[in-house]
Amino acid sequence: GSCIGSIQDIKDMLELASKENVRPMIQKLPMSKVNEGLDMVREGRVRYRVVFEN
Repeated sequence: GSCIGSIQDIKDMLELASKENVRPMIQKLPMSKVNEGLDMVREGRVRYRVVFEN
């Protein structure tokens, strides 16, 4: 089970997101700044999500 809906609900949502070109709201940081990024998360300075790029 899931708190956000059934498996079919999730499949439908992913299909819609793909069809409508929905993109996540993220902040990208290079892996070299992983410590800075983790500090940002701990201190609540991240608005959405942080993604570390290699």
